[in-house]
Amino acid sequence: MKPIQYGSLFSGVGAFEEALQDLGIPYDLAFFCEVDKYATKAYCQAHDIEPERNLGDITQVDLSSLPKKLDLITYGFPCQDISVAGKGKGFEHNGEQTRSGLFYNAMDVIEATDPSIAIAENVKNLVSKKFTEEFGIVLGSLEMAGYENHWKVLNSCDYGIPQNRQRVFIVSLKGGGEPRK
Repeated sequence: MKPIQYGSLFSGVGAFEEALQDLGIPYDLAFFCEVDKYATKAYCQAHDIEPERNLGDITQVDLSSLPKKLDLITYGFPCQDISVAGKGKGFEHNGEQTRSGLFYNAMDVIEATDPSIAIAENVKNLVSKKFTEEFGIVLGSLEMAGYENHWKVLNSCDYGIPQNRQRVFIVSLKGGGEPRK
């Protein structure tokens, strides 16, 4: 199987990468993007990746330098401002972008790299009544960029993980999943 061309945003220690490995899906990592220096170090060690592949602060990424037509981008933008335990400020507060508002920067990277598939993960509260506007922004932004979205709330305990952790996953397919010509 030919490796997929892959980009990872808000990478943490690489949970999506672990999933790809567990599923036996080979990938070539074009870049990862993580601002936390400890998570970056752990990511590089866990996945045998050079730190130079890290884009760093997503707000400072040179979009023109990114590869085009990736197969997959994964992202889990910060949830602090949409989480039940968080601040509840959404994507903007007092005219300023919140940490959760870094979704907009992820969208910039998605538009610049034009992946066939983009997969997002975030807290269940994103699909709550309180954050209807933010969830609409996420889906609408992806639709305007040419993606068909499919989403579902999943609970980790239903997949052999000894933890009750509900998350919304959004799978966005470029052009509705039609093969590229």
